Parts: sequence; structure tokens; C-alpha cells
Amino acid sequence: MRRRGKSLGWSLLELMVVVAIIGFLTSLLLPNASTQVYQARRAEAIQQLLTLQLAQEHHYLVYGHYADLNLLNTVPVNPHYRFQIADMSATSYTLIAQATTAGDGPCEILSLSHRDEKAPAECWR
Repeated sequence: MRRRGKSLGWSLLELMVVVAIIGFLTSLLLPNASTQVYQARRAEAIQQLLTLQLAQEHHYLVYGHYADLNLLNTVPVNPHYRFQIADMSATSYTLIAQATTAGDGPCEILSLSHRDEKAPAECWR
């Protein structure tokens, strides 16, 4: 016997509407989520730059000059940023963190100098 009037399952049209709504909501949330991912990666890189700065200042206090990354023995491990020291001399340095993947706009290259000059400034907030 067949029942009339009452459906026991979902129709294909109803399922397609639900999938479309989920897809639409995902498209709204995904860009915001990727921004948060870049901000989290940047925060980790900033923390590692500050740790390198502390190591440089400690080395300067002990030995009277700044050191390269090999002497500091504190090369950060970060799959999303590459670290280096630019403009190195006995009395000055600039620490650089460069993103390994594009997408973080002006914050793909972060720098920190021996004078605590941070660039780009908007990325350090």
C-alpha cells in the first residue's frame, strides 16, 4: 500500500537548496577566515623577530658587537616566514622576516632594526 500526501524523505530540490545555502555561507566566511590565518602567522613571525632582537642585544652586551644568525644559534623555525639579518655591522642590524607565500599584502616583509624601528608600522599592531 502506498501512502499519499506525506513524504518520507527529502526531495532532490530541497537538498540542492540546502547545498546552495551552505555554499553561499561558506563563500561569505572563507575570506574572513583566511585573513585571520595570515594575522596569526604574522603574529608568530613578529614574536620570533622580537626573540631575535633580544638575542642580538644580549650578544651586544656580552661581546660588544652584533652577531649573524649562525653565531646567535637562535634561527627561528617557521614554515611561513624566512628570517635573515640585513645591513649587518658591529653596531647595527636590521632583522627581516619574509613570507614564503603571497597573500598578506603589505605585511609580507616585516623588518625590525637595532633602533626598534618596525616596518611596515601597520603590520606591527
